[in-house]
Amino acid sequence: MGRLKEFSVEQALEKAVYVFWTKGYEAASMSDLTAEMGIQKASLYDTFGNKAELFRQALAEYQDRGFIEVQKLLDASKDPVDAIRQILLTAVPQVQTNPTPCSRKGCFCMNAAVELAPHHPEIAALIEAHYDRVRRRIAQTIALGQGQGMMRIDLTPLEAAAFVLDHLNGLHVAAKTVTDPNLLRRRVEFTLATLIITV
Repeated sequence: MGRLKEFSVEQALEKAVYVFWTKGYEAASMSDLTAEMGIQKASLYDTFGNKAELFRQALAEYQDRGFIEVQKLLDASKDPVDAIRQILLTAVPQVQTNPTPCSRKGCFCMNAAVELAPHHPEIAALIEAHYDRVRRRIAQTIALGQGQGMMRIDLTPLEAAAFVLDHLNGLHVAAKTVTDPNLLRRRVEFTLATLIITV
């Protein structure tokens, strides 16, 4: 009988997310990971395989958690325009809670896309699959807004959702350096103004 694990795999993976999110893949050493996760290297290899596989699992965990939050935000509001607004505003809190730019992590998924996607097809595919499900979920809300006469209909819901997601990713990047959260809020309203039908 194999020896029982003496640590929580879920908690260890969550801590790995933190290390990769703050340091990136290349800069995160095995010592960084094992120290934060509270496990030995042998346990890391036995449970997660290697650093690359640990990163893949950490990214997938972050994506799954993020998608659940997207669904919650979109389901929480009966107003499709406000629901999209709430999604875009998720980039703002990191400016409010982390006043110095060097303390802001941005979006782990976007960070991974910039660092690894051009050279790691598996990571690129994982990121695109995640973005695809996010786009499709946002598109459902946009379709509701179009059906209610609130949003322009010359774009398909998926085209409009891609526009929203692109701007959301841009906001997360901007949030790494912007010092005034109100600037991001105004950019959110500019993005919405492109989609909304005004009377």
